[in-house]
Amino acid sequence: MGLWMPFSQANANALLQAHKVLAANIRWRQQPSRRGRRYKLEARVLVRDTGELLTLKGTVGKTNFSFALLYANYPICKYTKHHKHHNPTCQVLTRGHIHTWDELHEDGMAEEANHIDEGDINNAFMQFLKECNIQLIGTYKPFLF
Repeated sequence: MGLWMPFSQANANALLQAHKVLAANIRWRQQPSRRGRRYKLEARVLVRDTGELLTLKGTVGKTNFSFALLYANYPICKYTKHHKHHNPTCQVLTRGHIHTWDELHEDGMAEEANHIDEGDINNAFMQFLKECNIQLIGTYKPFLF
């Protein structure tokens, strides 16, 4: 799949379902912010069958956190735990939720993610990797509050 092609829901689904490997040592790094402490992580993820590289990003704020799997600038899958999310359909989500790519709303639509532990960021991170079919063969240094 070349970057010159329009990104579609089929492309996103194929990348999400593909077996991926994260072979890095993952740890949260503090970032300067006007709003207080922020922590971020970023790593490259390899799609085993095609050799394509995706980007995994994470952010922790004062009361929220999120993880995103990106192809170029396209968010294939994103988990967000914050106060609330407004879907384009006017539905309001007040729990942790998953965004997946579609051509109509891009990553604007979300659904509740009851299968991800929103109370523990470290468990949530591991569950997000599983949700995205990412095998961690590196290490993960747990986030300590």
